[in-house]
Amino acid sequence: MINNEDLENLNKRAKNREEFIKKAIETSDRLANFPVSTDFLWLTRQWNSWYPSSINVEGGCYLFNINDEIVIIDPGFNTLNQIREMGLDIRLVRYIFVTHFHPDHFSDLVALLTRLTSDTNKLTVFLNSTTYEYFKIYARSPTSFTEINSGQQLVLEFKIKDIRYQVLVEITKAFHREIGGLHEL
Repeated sequence: MINNEDLENLNKRAKNREEFIKKAIETSDRLANFPVSTDFLWLTRQWNSWYPSSINVEGGCYLFNINDEIVIIDPGFNTLNQIREMGLDIRLVRYIFVTHFHPDHFSDLVALLTRLTSDTNKLTVFLNSTTYEYFKIYARSPTSFTEINSGQQLVLEFKIKDIRYQVLVEITKAFHREIGGLHEL
């Protein structure tokens, strides 16, 4: 049986752990380990439709580098492993997009959401409506979740030295049967 003293000790240990993690995040240097300094796109996807999990597929995502920050589209099977194999640190992930609710488009999302974040190392996640409803329970500051819909325009911001850059993303309409019904995005 747990007594009050045990609960107080457990509470102190949990608080100390949270303070340690917060301090580690706040004092962590920004990483910049891309092999080249120019913008690029890496296509790591190895198929064009979702497969049963019993089939061993390479998986992947679409990965952009903008100013040594990663933009990921559809983090499917093995995305995290592929990012590591490229020699990149997942703390460089700044934006994640999930276009629809198929496992090959979101299976590594939870793993990516567990990366260290802080007010200076934020993560923004854009999800279609079905995926948003499923994953919104994972939203926590300083990670922000945004539901996206066709016709919407988003502005992604990047800073290179003292100059701010904006990338305009327009969400276009497509029809694709996803798990749970037919949704357009």
